[in-house]
Amino acid sequence: MGRRVILSNSVGELDRTTILVGTQAVTLTEHRPMGECELSTGERVESKSELGSIIASGISVKVVALDGTMAVVRQSDVLVQ
Repeated sequence: MGRRVILSNSVGELDRTTILVGTQAVTLTEHRPMGECELSTGERVESKSELGSIIASGISVKVVALDGTMAVVRQSDVLVQ
């Protein structure tokens, strides 16, 4: 009759074992307060700004916490190269 479907992690879903708090990243989209960023490891993940603030695209950020499967980021003083 019915079939079971097992879904793998969707694109952008964060696996807690692949990221550390303190990891540097660059925002790929504007965070209002959620968006997407690329970690220094090359992974693209969904993220949200720490205080719900808006962070523009192309800004250097740092992962300050994990909220479920989402990285929580804060704007960093490190310049993007």
